[in-house]
Amino acid sequence: MMNSFRGHLTRIYITTPATSASRLVRSRAYSTSSRNPYPPFPSNQSTNNTTHNPYVTNQQQAHNPQQQSSYFPPPFANKSSNTTPKNTNTTTSPSRAFPPIPPARENPPPSVKPIIPPPPKPSAFSAPGVFEIFQPRISVIGVGGAGGNAVNHMITGKLEGVDFLVCNTDAQALSQSLCINRVQLGPALTKGLGAGASPEIGMKAAQASIDEIVHHVSGANLVFLAAGMGGGTGTGATAVIASELKRIDPSILTVAVVTKPFMFEGNHRRRLAESGLAALSTAVDTMIVISNQNLLSVFGEHTKFTEAFQFADEVLHAGVRTISDLMVIPGMINLDFSDVRTILSNMQGSAMMGVGEATGEHRAQKAARDAIYNPLLDQSSITGARGALINITGSNDITLAEIDQAATMIRDEVDPEANIIFGTCL
Repeated sequence: MMNSFRGHLTRIYITTPATSASRLVRSRAYSTSSRNPYPPFPSNQSTNNTTHNPYVTNQQQAHNPQQQSSYFPPPFANKSSNTTPKNTNTTTSPSRAFPPIPPARENPPPSVKPIIPPPPKPSAFSAPGVFEIFQPRISVIGVGGAGGNAVNHMITGKLEGVDFLVCNTDAQALSQSLCINRVQLGPALTKGLGAGASPEIGMKAAQASIDEIVHHVSGANLVFLAAGMGGGTGTGATAVIASELKRIDPSILTVAVVTKPFMFEGNHRRRLAESGLAALSTAVDTMIVISNQNLLSVFGEHTKFTEAFQFADEVLHAGVRTISDLMVIPGMINLDFSDVRTILSNMQGSAMMGVGEATGEHRAQKAARDAIYNPLLDQSSITGARGALINITGSNDITLAEIDQAATMIRDEVDPEANIIFGTCL
């Protein structure tokens, strides 16, 4: 039992005086044999002139008679050897309570210094001379029916690392979109029934919902706008969205990927598309135009209608994936977001984006030829281009001669004074 009380003594001694602590420990020892934590003093009325010790059992007294005359004094008892009290008129001493123990100090004494934990170890990115890795944010906005279909194609193709947003005046088309982020343009104006092939209504609807669109793409570094020219929503709303993004943040790089209508859709729709392209070319940094009429010359007679348009959507998918890979995947000769900005910013004209893949003999030349020429684009050749961003990805066995052949073919097609930025990822 005393070992356990030593623990109490150690804990209390830190914050209370030693005398009070020792008294408390002893009183706890006494309280084990009685309900009263402070038992009364022994009675002075003794019949056999022997001092009775209430803290020793009868069996212990019978076993050790000498202990009967010895008395272990309780707290506040007379410490003299004479156990007979001076005042013989008193009968029984009442129980006495100990004085209250002062509360522990909330703050340590001034002489005690507080324990201050050591500062955390600096991480790899907080060390001097080391900076956090910047990951550019890419957003794709699908405007109208054609833009929504292009976004659905990219979502189905599991394009990662890109934020998607679809905008439309047609509520039914929005309900069928696979994109989570949706904005209904001008619900009070169009009632969710579409723009009726009127670019003016599409423009007013976009102006009414522009704050919600800007909120979704806030913080983006590169924004792709996908739309079809010739209708109401895509033709009228795309230029409004691009202009507002540039007004709020001029550092945003905007690239429009749009389609031109078929010849059988008539001259009126063709003129609407041309006017929409003219307004859009001044609002974005660069623009990639896909001609739907070229689908008839590329595919055979037995090609399904849906498959042909999926191939057109693949142009946007491949372009977004290529640029995102350029900025995210490190290479031996690395290309970053600043390189993309240098080539695409402030061009205000048509651009050409091509991807080529090949294996076997003369693989570098075959891949370069496919990348240079894309039959679906309205600007199908890079002849006379003022800038070129070239990235060659291959296995470790690619030779320097193959890289030289592919880059030389591209250099011969562009303008002699073109700005060429080259990178490799092996």
